[in-house]
Amino acid sequence: MATKNTMTPSGGVFQSHRGGQIGFGSSSMSPMTIQQQISQDAQRQAQERWKILQETQTKIFETMQDVTVHRARTGDLARRAWEQYIRH
Repeated sequence: MATKNTMTPSGGVFQSHRGGQIGFGSSSMSPMTIQQQISQDAQRQAQERWKILQETQTKIFETMQDVTVHRARTGDLARRAWEQYIRH
C-alpha cells in the first residue's frame, strides 16, 4: 500500500506524513528578527518611492518652466515678426 505524502504545519516546520521535516525560512531567525527585517525593507522601499517622487516632480517642474519660457519667446518672436511686416 502506498504511503501518503501530505504535509501538516508544525511550528515553522512542515511535518511530512512519511516522517521527514521540510523547513521553510531560516529556523535560526526569530520572529522579532523577521519583523525587524520586514520593517527595514518597508522603510527602505518608502525612501526609494519618496526619492522617485521627488525626481519626478523636479522633472515636471523643469519641463513646465521650459515650456513657459519657450511660449514667451515664441509669442515675442511672433509679435516682432508681425510688427516688422506691418512697418514694411
